[in-house]
Amino acid sequence: MTRYVLIDADTIAYRAVFSQDGNTIGGVVEKVEQLFNRITDAVQGRYGSDCVFKAYLTGSGNFRKDFAQDYKANRVGEKPVLLSFARDYILENYDTTLTEGEEADDAIAIAATKHYPKAIIVSIDKDFRQVPCELYNPNRDDWERIDYWNGLRFFYKQLLVGDNVDNIKGVWKVGPVKADKILDGSTTELEMWQRCLEAYEGDRDRAVMNGRLLWLRRQEGQIWEPPKS
Repeated sequence: MTRYVLIDADTIAYRAVFSQDGNTIGGVVEKVEQLFNRITDAVQGRYGSDCVFKAYLTGSGNFRKDFAQDYKANRVGEKPVLLSFARDYILENYDTTLTEGEEADDAIAIAATKHYPKAIIVSIDKDFRQVPCELYNPNRDDWERIDYWNGLRFFYKQLLVGDNVDNIKGVWKVGPVKADKILDGSTTELEMWQRCLEAYEGDRDRAVMNGRLLWLRRQEGQIWEPPKS
């Protein structure tokens, strides 16, 4: 059975330029190739050679800015000098899709949904735990199988907690432990949404906005909507 290996190349580019020799062109090239080779070896070591590898990089535009101008506004400072080179090297040397109007994460989640259950997402990003797939973290050499329900549960937990990295403010004083307690016992998506809405003190507009910022698309052009009662 062919496996579709969907690689988060944004994280590879950043890891390359922040590596020990990431301030030199040769060092960046060596690190990029090392990371891709490590992924290839790990996946084929587990599933054999019948694998299709596809990398994804985030390009220009992001639909999330239509809902919140301060999305990722806390990411300040200059980008590493060789980051553009690392990205160009990946584009030129690997089968890579450069997204437009959405993040690489969205394109990966769309492809994973299309190819499920034969999809393998390769990333260190926790956000992919909302997507049904087999998730491989190359940093930890860790494999995790995510089904539909566990993916939904993770998304609604994120909705409660928020994401400081992306400047998404969740419910005041709700962390992972409290979020789990809020969701415990839920048996449907609607019930999880209703509990989240209660935690947001009925502020539906803010809850929906955060959901749209956090949700990774499963089909082209998708904008997240809460379940209907």
